[in-house]
Amino acid sequence: MKKQKLNLRNVIAIVICIAVTTMFSGCKKSEKMTMTTEQSVVVFNISGSGTATINWGDGTKNETIKLIKGEVSTHSYGYSSTSAHTVTITGKKIVLLDCSDNQLTDLNVSNNTELIGLLCNNNQLTNLDVSNNTELNALRCNNNQLTKLDLSNNMKLTDVNEFLALNCSNNKFSDDALNALFGTLHEYIFLDSKSINITGNPGTDTCDKSIATAKGWTVDDTDVK
Repeated sequence: MKKQKLNLRNVIAIVICIAVTTMFSGCKKSEKMTMTTEQSVVVFNISGSGTATINWGDGTKNETIKLIKGEVSTHSYGYSSTSAHTVTITGKKIVLLDCSDNQLTDLNVSNNTELIGLLCNNNQLTNLDVSNNTELNALRCNNNQLTKLDLSNNMKLTDVNEFLALNCSNNKFSDDALNALFGTLHEYIFLDSKSINITGNPGTDTCDKSIATAKGWTVDDTDVK
């Protein structure tokens, strides 16, 4: 079964930047990321360099993949049942993960400190910890069940071409939660453009957008599918 991934051209745009960013990187120890789903088919896009292994979480043999710097590879797997399965990806240099549209209930990228792009939109996530992902340029976590998000350590979030630095639309953020999120946004002026989409949250209309705009962020109310 082949599954269509959303906005792949935006993923490629991020990867072009990644290729330059990672050109002079040194060796790193292997790092694990995990994602849990009850969906019968899981599909994700990944980019990095070197080799990585995928444990599909159903007792089958690990799959070894080769990651080529500056390129995106797509990987998919079908399960015989819709019970919960946790996929574990282990690699030394993973810089991009697009795991959108997998009905994920859990995602752990806390060990992936070199992650630059994370697309985890259109899932069922209730929690997302990106505090260790200090290299993150773009985060797409829209269409989940998030009620809070702390970006205090994410000082490199910036727009890439048409891809917003941050999309957290259509979640469960109250006005207080959005105000708290705005409070954690960085205010570095050397980044050309910084945009956040907050459409479709309970607190969209009543939150204090000036907290974000005062830091140089554009607050976008236009829905991005």
